Parts: sequence; structure tokens; C-alpha cells
Amino acid sequence: MNEERYYPGKGCQCYAHSEYECACNVDWTEPEVYELRDEVKELKKWKEAIEKLFEICGLNAIEFKDIMTNKINLDVFKAQQSEIDKAQIEFNNATLDLIKDIYKTLIIGFLLLIILMLVTWGYLTYTYFNH
Repeated sequence: MNEERYYPGKGCQCYAHSEYECACNVDWTEPEVYELRDEVKELKKWKEAIEKLFEICGLNAIEFKDIMTNKINLDVFKAQQSEIDKAQIEFNNATLDLIKDIYKTLIIGFLLLIILMLVTWGYLTYTYFNH
């Protein structure tokens, strides 16, 4: 629709506020609908022109679409893989920190056990020789 001053309900004689109230059978379609219809027509023309170019060049539009889709999927996969790699590195670092903490705890426990054994040995030696 190429009328410059179109609005929904243009030409209504019954003073309705919407198409549900109107008895005149005028067009209540929003201007955006006509704009979108025109845009779809234009895009179809472009699509046909591109398909003609593919045909002239000997390309198959479906293969080209598949190649582009696969490239996009590969880019998405690479981005996801990058995120997975980052998460794996963070997990590995957290695991290493946990292992270090466990080893520190084991070493401290072992040292305390040795100290306890030395104290016990000293006490037993002291009581054995002093009685």
C-alpha cells in the first residue's frame, strides 16, 4: 500500500474505534503490516536474484547454505569449547588447591603424631628411669 497518509480505519463513516465496531467494511490493517509485506516482496526479489547468480556461477544454494551453517556452527562450537576449556582450567586449579590443602593437613597431622610419639616416649622414659 503506497498511500502516504494511510491509517487504520481510513474512510470509516460509522465513527468506530476498531474493526470490531465498524459496519463500513473499511480496511483496519496497521500500516506496519503493509510495510512488512512490501519488505517480504523485496526480499523475495533479492533471493531470486541471488539464486540466479548461484545458478550462473554453478553454485548450489543449498550447499552454500550448508557451508555457511556449518561455519556458523563451527564458530559456536569453538566459542563453547573455549568456555569449556576455561571451566576445565578453573576446575583443575581448584583441584590442585584442594590437593595442596590435603597434603598440608596430612603433613601437619604426621608432624603432630611424631611430636605426640616423642612426648609419650619421653614421658615413658622419664617415668621408667625415675622410679
